[in-house]
Amino acid sequence: MENGSGMRVALYIRVSTDEQAKSGYSLPEQEHILHERAGRESWSVVDTIKDDGWSGTLEDRPGLRRIRELAEGGKIDAVAAINRGRFFRDAYYREGWNRELARHGVKLIAPEDTGDPFMDAMSDHFYQRQRTDMLDALQRGKRGKVRQGKVLALGPSNHGFRYTPDHSYLEVVPEDMKLVHRIFELVGREGKTIRATKTTLESEGWKTPSRLRSERTAAKRSEEGKEPLSYSETFNGTYSRKVILDDAYRAHTREELSEMVRMGQMSATVADNAPDPCGVWWYGRQKTRTWDAVGPDGHTKVTHRRKTDTDPSEWIGVPVPDAGVPREWVDAARERIRDNVSWAGESNPSGRVWELAGFLYCQDCGRRLHPHPNRRDKNSPLRFYYRCGTRWQDGDQTCNNTKSYRAEPLERRVRHEIWDVLEDRDRLVQEIKTTLAQQREDLQRASTADVRLLVKRLDGIESSWVKFQKAYDADAISVADLKARRAELEQERERLESALEAAREADQRLEDLDYREERLLGLVDGIELQGEDGLHRVWYVGRALKPQGRREICRELGLRVTVGPEDYLEISWNQGVGNLEGTSLCPWRRPD
Repeated sequence: MENGSGMRVALYIRVSTDEQAKSGYSLPEQEHILHERAGRESWSVVDTIKDDGWSGTLEDRPGLRRIRELAEGGKIDAVAAINRGRFFRDAYYREGWNRELARHGVKLIAPEDTGDPFMDAMSDHFYQRQRTDMLDALQRGKRGKVRQGKVLALGPSNHGFRYTPDHSYLEVVPEDMKLVHRIFELVGREGKTIRATKTTLESEGWKTPSRLRSERTAAKRSEEGKEPLSYSETFNGTYSRKVILDDAYRAHTREELSEMVRMGQMSATVADNAPDPCGVWWYGRQKTRTWDAVGPDGHTKVTHRRKTDTDPSEWIGVPVPDAGVPREWVDAARERIRDNVSWAGESNPSGRVWELAGFLYCQDCGRRLHPHPNRRDKNSPLRFYYRCGTRWQDGDQTCNNTKSYRAEPLERRVRHEIWDVLEDRDRLVQEIKTTLAQQREDLQRASTADVRLLVKRLDGIESSWVKFQKAYDADAISVADLKARRAELEQERERLESALEAAREADQRLEDLDYREERLLGLVDGIELQGEDGLHRVWYVGRALKPQGRREICRELGLRVTVGPEDYLEISWNQGVGNLEGTSLCPWRRPD
């Protein structure tokens, strides 16, 4: 159908940041423009779809899901936006959606559409390049500022420091720095543990950094009509650890700065002008990858962040004023916590698998219960418990659940209670297959690219470069033109390589999903009932199954167990592959 009278159209509007969405920036204007066009073209508007606060680089958004639903239901002929960049900032995703919607007779339309596939594709690449250029320019600006010896005011300053009025440097706040000194004194000089340090700071009446920040900004926020910043009354053990490992509080010598210059982590000019001694504020020691995804309800946005350490050659150091902490305290504190490990993680020194770690929640405060191995004395064997993480980390007044739960009987009781769910294996297997089939379908949409075509187009870039070189040798183009063509080809190469990587990653995830399905169905199929007495029955998956296997099933099925001060536990299921529902309440100690 042509873009004419009577065409059934969904109007699509989008802004890419949560701040724009909250302030209404662009959304009302986009909607107004599209409704005006719909009136001029005599379109029949089926729906107005909003993606507020969603990036155009994401292929999975609530608005796009709605578009797919309308297209598959045959309710629309087209989707309109104020420009092509509203749909996608990734040409590869746009191409895939064009193909998918074409199967339902639906197309994406915008005012700058030419009808020429080549010109429209160039427009899509322009929007993609525009975003990439903005990000590159922003990153270059940040690194350029830091190389000049200036810090980036990306958030609250390190405690004990504050930003100068131009937000380019740090200066010491003596009153705040006393807390930092006390932490290093407790751990480095007195040899206290992180836990003991937290308890001491709270008993001595120190205010947490978040509370100080809330108190200092309360008046200004009140004038702006905003609520005061939330804060914690208690210290978190992680905070003390971060302070101890922060080089901003460690006095560095000229020799150490010279080594940073040699490694390219600091310019010689910045090092020469640094105070002696000085702390070092680092930029680029970790790279944070942030991406958004649709939440379980299909509408809310869930932001994920993954931090990875970078190569030391990418670090940039900025000298900051000396914090005044004795260097021997800093080094002793770091040595004191060097071998600290987590009892619940892969480094678990007890060698025990905590079957309910991550699934067990406190009824009083709603936070997870943490594994807690304990001894009566140094000669006694380890005993294993679960206890409330809030009470352990933030203090006794934050949670009323004082109980510590013996791990073995609690884990046995949960295994006993979930047997009724696992016993109906036919239904469970069917639900698992249905859920994984939907996940597979979503991945296949992302894996529709013809890998051979992408590889062929990558090979064609080198051929194009050879042609441009021959044209330059024949004086058909200038040096400037040759450089411009080279830059364009390099950008196209990066785009194709990114698309190829995405297609291969989707293929790999499909393979992983096949393995996951085979593994999970094998585990469920192997569940056996031991004992005829229903009161004492337990379940396991084969004789060789380790507790980690039971954890795997519980994680996949979305198990959640809530315990409280009373001897009752509540078992529920949340967004697992088995689509299980319902909640059961039972005493956690099995009757004799």
